[in-house]
Amino acid sequence: MHGLSLVELMVALTIGLIILAAVSSLFVSSKQTYTTQDSLARLQENGRFALQFLIKDIRLGGYFGCLDEMYAPSPGIAVAGGLTFFTNARVPLEGAENASGTWFPSASALPAGIKTGTDAIAIRMGNLGAWANVTPGMLNGSSNINVSSVTPFAVNDIVVISDCATADITQVSGFSGVALTHSMALQKAYAAPAARVYSLVTRQYFVGTKTVAGKVIPVLYRQDNSGAPQELVEGVESLQILYGEDTDTPPTDRTDGVPNVYRK
Repeated sequence: MHGLSLVELMVALTIGLIILAAVSSLFVSSKQTYTTQDSLARLQENGRFALQFLIKDIRLGGYFGCLDEMYAPSPGIAVAGGLTFFTNARVPLEGAENASGTWFPSASALPAGIKTGTDAIAIRMGNLGAWANVTPGMLNGSSNINVSSVTPFAVNDIVVISDCATADITQVSGFSGVALTHSMALQKAYAAPAARVYSLVTRQYFVGTKTVAGKVIPVLYRQDNSGAPQELVEGVESLQILYGEDTDTPPTDRTDGVPNVYRK
């Protein structure tokens, strides 16, 4: 019966250690590759998620039913203090450059906690999740607004009532059956089938931060009117926006909608 010599045992152990080191190195390398790819995939997914929200709402900026443009709403609004940052549907889009100063052009204060050096955007539109048809119609501009349902609305909501020709902004003061009561005289009596009532939303997108386990994490936030900001996507370091401006001087109060210059 023959055994192993000390030399043979040492050689076997050395070879085994070399193989183990190679396998361990391969495992660590594979793990690092997986972690990197997973992080990149998550980053791309978060980017697509953020853009999906932004693109959808930017396209809806100034949307108030079949009205082509919100260029001629009534001059008054039944809300204390008149037109405010959250109620001025005449300006469908506002921006802030590098989180400095105020919103442009309203000069209103920026959201609390906005991250320094990033842009922000505010979009005004009719809320597609809170609207109703005007049916059958109104007796006159001061009468209650008969609607298909009052469920989407609440007392003190700012609403836009529009058809394909004009629009009015008013505030819901209460309900009378299936009708909205309000405190201002509208331009006219709106009627079915073209007229609709939308809850007016001013939706702000901005980058802020949050702290988790002592680590500061950048986050893309969305805030509707004066409500609490909603966290959308983690890891968004900055938001930079380039605006296309139509500088044509049209013969009417509408432009051709084609950008002539791009500005930050």
